[in-house]
Amino acid sequence: MRMAHDLRAGGRGLRLPHYASLIGHLLLRSLDRAHKIHQAMVARGFNGQLHDAKFTHWSNADSIFLVSCVSAFALARIVNLPIELGHLLMALAR
Repeated sequence: MRMAHDLRAGGRGLRLPHYASLIGHLLLRSLDRAHKIHQAMVARGFNGQLHDAKFTHWSNADSIFLVSCVSAFALARIVNLPIELGHLLMALAR
């Protein structure tokens, strides 16, 4: 805000009453933004309560997913997949 004032005022400095006015406007803008954010949160169902996450137990599906991801990442690291897929597609196109 000070830079905008300096650009508009041709480089003249600010006096104390101008600083007070800038601080007041900044406070009002901050309060207005906080109010809009609160309204958006209430519109999305926020009621002021923070709920704890429910902890779930590790299941077989989690283990399968973990092994699948690690295997896919290891395969992508070991094998140059774009080249291999290109060779496969070229072989299928013939």
